Amino acid sequence: MIKINLISINLSERIRYFSIDDIYDDLKVSFYVLLLIIIFKTTEMKNIKYLTILSIGLILLTSCPTPPPTIPDSVNIRFVHYADGNTLIEDTLLYTNDAGQLYSVQNLDYIITDINLTDEEGTVLQELRDIHYVTISNPSSLNLSISSILNRGEYKNIEFTFGLDSTKNISNLYVNEEFHTRMFWPEMMGGGYHYMKI
Repeated sequence: MIKINLISINLSERIRYFSIDDIYDDLKVSFYVLLLIIIFKTTEMKNIKYLTILSIGLILLTSCPTPPPTIPDSVNIRFVHYADGNTLIEDTLLYTNDAGQLYSVQNLDYIITDINLTDEEGTVLQELRDIHYVTISNPSSLNLSISSILNRGEYKNIEFTFGLDSTKNISNLYVNEEFHTRMFWPEMMGGGYHYMKI
């Protein structure tokens, strides 16, 4: 039996912070305002009241730090495969089936579709991706990164369909996808695509 685990799902959060640059900018503004006060004080003493009010206003308006650039939330999914309770090792006769025969796994290809984030009731809160092809022969396919989640919220589950449903499992629908040549079924056998090949 081969078990497929989703190892990590990271929903990043925005963090508010103050940097040294923010503090430096505040000090710089305060210095310029103080310099203006000294210049005007020496030239016209009676307007010092108005200059003080103006200076305090400038300090208050310019001392708020600039918010850091927002980083969109993201989801990172890593697919890890197991056989006999251990991480899958390819091309090695390590595994025994129920008949006592040794076997190795040389290929493992599958398609997942309709990848969504849901709440506890299963309501789809965010659609992440329509289709993703995983193959152990291409390590980059074992990681699925969705760089921007548009809807912020509390997500409890990630759900997906293993394979293609009947509306998507149509011959030559994915001619331009990487998996087309490896996963399609011949028309004489019903057409469409395999959901998994091992």
